[in-house]
Amino acid sequence: VGDRQWNRTYLLHFEALRDIKEFKAFFSYSVRAFDGAVQKVLLSRWVDGCEVYRKPPTERIMRLFYDPVIKYSRVSCCPYKPGVSIMLNITPSYFPMPTFLPESEFLVEVRAYTRARADLIFETRWYARLVRMFNVNKNI
Repeated sequence: VGDRQWNRTYLLHFEALRDIKEFKAFFSYSVRAFDGAVQKVLLSRWVDGCEVYRKPPTERIMRLFYDPVIKYSRVSCCPYKPGVSIMLNITPSYFPMPTFLPESEFLVEVRAYTRARADLIFETRWYARLVRMFNVNKNI
């Protein structure tokens, strides 16, 4: 969704097929070298998916990503019963980027588990390039 390359929206739809009482998610942000190999992990965090919804994070880095996702998505609270759906609306241009992240190619990896990291329920990798754009009219 979105006409401009910097204004694309990615919609992720999840539907619970069984009871999910808890889940943990692992997020990592890695810089990639010129040959495409992952060079260095700059950020990595474990997040309790149920707890973060009940008690929003206070850590500044987590808030940069949490606030836009919650504002533009439809997320319900744990536990998830069969048939409950979650819609995540991810628009990268809405995320304020910390100044310490370099302009470079990067990899964002997300894995979600249930039952103390026993069952992998979701895994994704996003390869992209971070380019800082100044004075961009987002209404175009």
